[in-house]
Amino acid sequence: MTLKEQAIQNLKDFHWVAGQLGLDFCLMDGTLLGAYRDGDFCPGDEDDLDVGVLDKDYHKVDALVAMLAPFRFERWKNLVFRGRVEGFGLRRGESHFDVIRVNHHPSRPECYNLGRGPNGLMAFVYPSKHHDAFEEIQLHGLTFKIPADPEGFLTARYGDWRTPINRPEFEWYSQSNRDSIREDYDF
Repeated sequence: MTLKEQAIQNLKDFHWVAGQLGLDFCLMDGTLLGAYRDGDFCPGDEDDLDVGVLDKDYHKVDALVAMLAPFRFERWKNLVFRGRVEGFGLRRGESHFDVIRVNHHPSRPECYNLGRGPNGLMAFVYPSKHHDAFEEIQLHGLTFKIPADPEGFLTARYGDWRTPINRPEFEWYSQSNRDSIREDYDF
């Protein structure tokens, strides 16, 4: 099985299990970028799938992991902040998922998710309108939710998202839209 075939199968199995649980999720980050811009995975990014789960539904991820175990997915690389899981990885074969908690800020019209940066944790911040509603996109024969106004979301997330970047040269923490990446975010 090629890396791309593995990624497609991982995405399909994840989609099916999430559907069985009634777990809403959306494509995020590089997976969203590829689906929206390229109609496929970004070249060289088949090994790193990204999905977002709203904080209000994140309690379902333990059941998700349990239901994925018979499919030979394994959980790895937890991201924990203040005792709460903010994201984790699932892997099977040479492809893995990042399951990202999408948090609504309690007092501002913003959403954020945490990630690891060169100096510790960083918050990716974007207008909450992108996760207050969703659009849909087709990818490899399946329908996925994506953030509302995907072009606005991708601009907030990546800056110039229309110009493909060679994967080995991409460092998300040094991208052009530094305003959306905050090391001192007020949670």
